[in-house]
Amino acid sequence: MNSHNNMLELFPWITAEFVQSLIEKSEPNKNVVLKLFNAKKCFNDGENFSSVMVGLEVVYENENESEDKQRDFLLKIAIQTEDYAKICEECLIYEREIEAYTKVLPAVEKSLNSVGVSSQIAPRCFMADIDRRMLVFEDLRNQQFKSVDRTYGLDTDHMKLTLENLAKWHAGTVTLLLTDIELFEWYTKRNVYKNAPNVQQFWKNLVKSLSNSIKNWTGYEKIAVKLQNIPQKAYDEAYKAFAPRADAFNVLTHGDMFVNNLLYRHDEHGKPIDIRFVDFPLGKHASPSIDLVTLLYSSSHSSIRQRDREHLIQYYHSELVKYLKLLKFPGKIPTLLDIQSDCYRIDLFTTLIILFIVALRFVDKFHDGGFFDVVNGDQKDGNTSDKLFSHPECTEQVKYLLDMFDRRGYFDF
Repeated sequence: MNSHNNMLELFPWITAEFVQSLIEKSEPNKNVVLKLFNAKKCFNDGENFSSVMVGLEVVYENENESEDKQRDFLLKIAIQTEDYAKICEECLIYEREIEAYTKVLPAVEKSLNSVGVSSQIAPRCFMADIDRRMLVFEDLRNQQFKSVDRTYGLDTDHMKLTLENLAKWHAGTVTLLLTDIELFEWYTKRNVYKNAPNVQQFWKNLVKSLSNSIKNWTGYEKIAVKLQNIPQKAYDEAYKAFAPRADAFNVLTHGDMFVNNLLYRHDEHGKPIDIRFVDFPLGKHASPSIDLVTLLYSSSHSSIRQRDREHLIQYYHSELVKYLKLLKFPGKIPTLLDIQSDCYRIDLFTTLIILFIVALRFVDKFHDGGFFDVVNGDQKDGNTSDKLFSHPECTEQVKYLLDMFDRRGYFDF
């Protein structure tokens, strides 16, 4: 019936009964019978910092067809450490991601399709289980979707395709926020970052890791001191950065616009022609600038500089306006100046996440790269978090960003 391997031993609930129910959920014809299945780990440790990805190869028979059918699924199963579990509980990580895949994404895609925009923003989700911290998706690798080299980053072609998809997501969510607010109850009823001591500790651990690294870089000692002297009030009020602003343009953000969470399909010349977003646990009801600056500053190729980013924001705005008009958005459409200004006025905590993501791009692919050391506050000398910003390419990009962010006063209190 199956191939016994370490994935089945690690997750004993992946049984024939489980796989049979999965096939029935994914097949329009329910008269299917499982014949065999195999489960295997799909990616190296470090390529997915907070989850294990398990590939499920399934063979089954359908009463309406003479030949057996094969189908591949991808299981996303959360990695649990004690401290990370506390953060997940505070931030409703699993609840929000399940809501995104099972309710919000289908509604957004249906809304776009209704105005003639044939669009699939994310992979199809066939099953979600909050108790097992598990989601099951179509395996996009069979459709030739793949991630790009995160150390290289996204060039202009990849950026434009990503921004077009992001504009669809933002336009779809902001329109539905006005017409079907209950669809977003996990995002609008409370700010999950308020009164969240474990999230606050994560920020402090990240600042400590960053300041410990840059204090030894010539010319960056003053910035290290600024980081070390961030007042407690700033941490206490961090939640305000992730809240909607009254009378402003607020969408449901993706929340984690990182190159690792973007999958592309390319033509024969290597040009990206289609895209899917993955990982939706950190979405917020807030300004779209959070997604824009995170993507543009954390995941761009080093050849993309500030002037290029402004052009890309202009491109995003033109796509956003196009989709808002198609969806007959009844509210005030933001001007390009509105979007550019919001992207300039980012907050301290968004800058910290950008710097963290840049570091994660260059970590060793065969460990978690210090992700859990920062989460857990385990930063003794020699630990991976102590080396988080040590890769030469990472150091170069972080210095560029630190200089720019410091000139703008993001570290001044």
